[in-house]
Amino acid sequence: MPNADLDAMLVTLKKAAGALRDAGVPFMLGGGLAAWVRGGPESDHDLDFMLRPEDADEALDVLAAAGMRPERPPEAWLYKAWDDNDVMIDLIFEPVGLPITDETFERAEEIEVEAVRMQVMSRLQEPPPDRPAGAGAGELGGHAGANGRLGLRSRLLHTRGGARNYRGAPQRWIVGA
Repeated sequence: MPNADLDAMLVTLKKAAGALRDAGVPFMLGGGLAAWVRGGPESDHDLDFMLRPEDADEALDVLAAAGMRPERPPEAWLYKAWDDNDVMIDLIFEPVGLPITDETFERAEEIEVEAVRMQVMSRLQEPPPDRPAGAGAGELGGHAGANGRLGLRSRLLHTRGGARNYRGAPQRWIVGA
């Protein structure tokens, strides 16, 4: 059965990615849709774009100029934008424990997603060396499947509310292959 939410997200992804690309604002696709691009389960939650902090304001302005409704929520690590179908884009620029830097972008992989080439956050790596001992090292986020193996989506970055992902599971880090 077709996933209407995924279809709407893909339309928004193409529109937002094209606008950011045309404006020269670097971003990486992260979260559930990045996992789907790499063969994980379909996502229907939201779009996550990872940005350097210095690019966040411009990215939000570009999406607003493209007709999306911008928001600067009280959380100091992300902005939000909605398209006319109420698909939400999280513009994440200060995820907990993982600075988005030139090095982070260098480790991302350029992949064609729905005919649009973009940087996609890549495979799991250990937490950054400055992460406190025991805070994330050796933990696997998400849920194990019937065979006990974690799906790819569980291994992609999705920071919300500290060192936990949006489902409240312990989180691991994705910074590139």
